[in-house]
Amino acid sequence: QELVGDKSLERFRAEYDKLHRALKKSHESEKRLIKKCRELNQEIVANAAKVQTALKLSQEDQNTIASLKKEIEKAWKMVDAAHEKE
Repeated sequence: QELVGDKSLERFRAEYDKLHRALKKSHESEKRLIKKCRELNQEIVANAAKVQTALKLSQEDQNTIASLKKEIEKAWKMVDAAHEKE
């Protein structure tokens, strides 16, 4: 009780309060940043999965294109052979 009115400790108390507020503010900011990091990490994981799916579909499309080109080439050879018989 007698320390409450002690003027020599007032400066210490004010500095302690200032540091305490700064620490609380820093802690709240850290919690917000951690939450944001988790959200961004989840977004990265989701986007990575989408990229993998897109790459797989792209590869499948390339295979389909190659297959169709072979079929077209085969069909043209058959057309050419039919013309030669005429």
